[in-house]
Amino acid sequence: YGEKSEGIDEYKGWAYACTKAIAEKVATVELQLMRRRGDSEDEAVNDHPVLDLLRAVNPFLTKHDLFQSTQSYLELDGNAFWWLSKNDSGEIAAVWPLRPDYVSAVPDRDLFVKHYVYTIGNEKFVLPVDSIIHFKEFNPKNPFRGIGSVVASMSAIEQDNFARDWNKEFF
Repeated sequence: YGEKSEGIDEYKGWAYACTKAIAEKVATVELQLMRRRGDSEDEAVNDHPVLDLLRAVNPFLTKHDLFQSTQSYLELDGNAFWWLSKNDSGEIAAVWPLRPDYVSAVPDRDLFVKHYVYTIGNEKFVLPVDSIIHFKEFNPKNPFRGIGSVVASMSAIEQDNFARDWNKEFF
């Protein structure tokens, strides 16, 4: 249930400008972890492994990079996947954003999703459900895949592309 993403292919022109503007704004959001204290007010938690993980997402990306890519993929494709890689102790050691059109959900009658498959070229990597966080926009046609703003706007984007190409040839 993975599929080629028209949205990612359209990451240029207006789609690029709009996607980048939205994703840059989302990437600047500062999260705050809160602890519920019964019926009283919640209190901020400043020291926690989740906060440490978000400060050092993986050796190559920052929190800003992770959030920017996540929002960009949501806008373009309607899906964003985080792979949570674990250390030898089974603790989450890093978060890696995955290109959504390379990820397929393998359906299961009882579990909904049996596992995910990440395909790069001819290589396939089976990823357990508990190692993936799947963010998705609502898609009325497919419960396994979201639909992005760019895909939903494809008709208008194609018209703009055709007009641009026609003008380029004419002039």
